[in-house]
Amino acid sequence: LTEGAYLHKADGSRILDAISSWWVVTHGHRHPRIMKAIETTASNLDQIIFAGFTHEPAERLAEALVGLAPAGLDRVFYSDSGS
Repeated sequence: LTEGAYLHKADGSRILDAISSWWVVTHGHRHPRIMKAIETTASNLDQIIFAGFTHEPAERLAEALVGLAPAGLDRVFYSDSGS
């Protein structure tokens, strides 16, 4: 079982996941909304790579982000390196 950044062992003890800042785990392990979004995306895109390529969901998200950003911030760069 999971609870936010905690993992629950079979014996009932609880462990803090000290590296839960990676990826989407900051929202909890196996968060239902995130799991559903991953499932939906995986059923539509077999691979997500930005090595000189793009895809429609990334373009829609970029347009939405630019629409929220202050004037002059009109570019989006996707990266999964954590830096």
